[in-house]
Amino acid sequence: MSHPRQGHFITLVLLSWAAVEVQGGCPLKCSCPSSPPSCPPGISSVLDSCGCCRVCARQFNQDCSPTEPCDHIKGLRCHLGAGGDPDRGLCRAEAQGRPCELDGRVYQHGEDFQPTCEHQCSCVDGVVGCVPLCPHRISLPDWRCSRRRLTKLPGRCCEEWVCDDDNRIAEVDPLPDAHPRKHTDLTGNELLVASSTSWDSSAGAPYQGR
Repeated sequence: MSHPRQGHFITLVLLSWAAVEVQGGCPLKCSCPSSPPSCPPGISSVLDSCGCCRVCARQFNQDCSPTEPCDHIKGLRCHLGAGGDPDRGLCRAEAQGRPCELDGRVYQHGEDFQPTCEHQCSCVDGVVGCVPLCPHRISLPDWRCSRRRLTKLPGRCCEEWVCDDDNRIAEVDPLPDAHPRKHTDLTGNELLVASSTSWDSSAGAPYQGR
């Protein structure tokens, strides 16, 4: 039969161990992903408050905790106690900063917003800073495309290269002063060879986009 004091002692030890394991919302042992996080444009990669892992910083008005810190670069701090949980809170501006106005709308200090599909912006003490969401480098169309242009396709946000060639087999019209070379194939048909066109071997005729 165990002594009552011994049972109380074991209970206290277990409670103390549990408190150490998650003290302040931090784990006893760090366990992080093998690769660093890939954060969206405009979101910082920061070390969590437990000193364990790099994570994507939480933004204005988002939930936060010691393992999900706020973006201190934008002056945000985790105000703990939201919803009665002492280890969770909301990201708020650490200091009172000036709001920002853009296109007739007012944004609070530390707030993130997306005025267009092409930009992600933040308000920091009255100053709006934005990062582009569209890629800087756009892959060119096939090298055989002779008529390419940048445009926004329906339902898309960022500009893309498109090829206006109709991909049809077309006759080659020689220039007025040009003298194209004529060759005769084994069947006796004349073949017109144009140096400025690419050859479609499957069709057996010169190819020219237009």
